[in-house]
Amino acid sequence: MSTPPADIAPARPGRRRVVLIVAFAALALGGLAAYGYDRHQSRGTPVTVRFVDAHGLRPGAPVRFRGVDVGKVTEVTVAPDLSGVEVRATLTAGGERLARAGTRFWVVRPTVSLADGLTGLDTIAGDHYLAVLPAADGEPCTAFAGDETPPQSEPPAGSLAVELRATRRSFAVRPGAPVTCCGMPVGAVRSVALAEDGRGVVIGAWVGPAHRGLVRANCRFRETELVQANVSLKDMAVKLRVDPAALAGGVELELPARLGEPAEPGHMFELADRIGLP
Repeated sequence: MSTPPADIAPARPGRRRVVLIVAFAALALGGLAAYGYDRHQSRGTPVTVRFVDAHGLRPGAPVRFRGVDVGKVTEVTVAPDLSGVEVRATLTAGGERLARAGTRFWVVRPTVSLADGLTGLDTIAGDHYLAVLPAADGEPCTAFAGDETPPQSEPPAGSLAVELRATRRSFAVRPGAPVTCCGMPVGAVRSVALAEDGRGVVIGAWVGPAHRGLVRANCRFRETELVQANVSLKDMAVKLRVDPAALAGGVELELPARLGEPAEPGHMFELADRIGLP
């Protein structure tokens, strides 16, 4: 005896229509979400960095972190109050990690110093670019005051910090310039600021741990000579000698014939004229 075939009820048109509508709605929502994500990623994070001088920075220049492009400069304009320039840039995907309070921006261009050597050499043949050093932590931020010079590296652990007082600022003494002894680098200048009494400038400097023992209370610091001149009245001639290493400027540590007590951290020295110790 054969079993009669089971009756299969046909799908209701209304139910099939609902399933199709739900499927199309899900696809549409997914497409919109993907489109919005792509738009967000491609749009990036806009930031504005203010400088005193653009140093030749142009729209289209890259923004770089550790040699990797993380954005692009979109506009370079004079500030509305004419006190500087405003650089607008767009950070690429993930740029919100860089757009935080405390992040530092500066224009990379060729510079030379004995403390850091030759830097920015990749900009000699190419365009200048905007470098970024992200903050370890901070609130989201899109407006920054840029550094006019590259951030200085922290002194090595165990370095001796000293202060030098001069009657006026010199071009040769600037942050990043070396502190030398017998022409050899032993430290660097960290800061140059107007003295609190307005009667000169105070120069912050450090000497590395390997040479801090040379710094004694009766030592003398003087400005490094960029050019040395020898005048001969007999021959009516003037001879100029330029030491390429001295072009970085800085200050020279001179040791007295008899060493005094070791200098304490923060010891204040008068920056002497360009003369040797007696």
